[in-house]
Amino acid sequence: MTFIANGRAYDALDNKPLYNALLSRTAKIRFDRQRPRHAIATFLKCLAMNPDVAARASWWFLRKLWRMKDDLIAAHGRVNKLSFFIHNFMDACELDPERIRACVFMAATRDGPVSMCLFNAHRDASILRPVRLRKDDGEWFWNPLSGEVAKDEPLITAPEIERPQRARAKASRGGSDVEP
Repeated sequence: MTFIANGRAYDALDNKPLYNALLSRTAKIRFDRQRPRHAIATFLKCLAMNPDVAARASWWFLRKLWRMKDDLIAAHGRVNKLSFFIHNFMDACELDPERIRACVFMAATRDGPVSMCLFNAHRDASILRPVRLRKDDGEWFWNPLSGEVAKDEPLITAPEIERPQRARAKASRGGSDVEP
């Protein structure tokens, strides 16, 4: 997570011990993400109930504000948050049905929401399907590969993907063949 002020990003998680302490003390607290002021008030109440963490957080926050001072002035005190999420996608050849059923990271398809791992594994089959169009003179089909519209549904197969050849290289420091 970063703070953004005047177009510049500042790491908000640069103090790992403080981050871990805050995470453990706020683990059971519900933050209203729809109303930022309520979320901030809830966080400040939590800090008030944890003075040891509050003291460490205050020093960290003051140092962060000092580093951000020029950008805070230029942005008239306006700060936004930018978060990054890393998702551990499953390999297409090793999809776990239990994980797919439990997944909340979905892709919107014409058949409804689908687990992103499942979607990625069968992406071509989904995005290359002909699109049915209803016109005044009946049904037509749009071919996503050619861009053509035709009366008959085209048979589309996923294009063969040229896979790079795995080169065998002699390891200069170990002496054995390795595959990059």
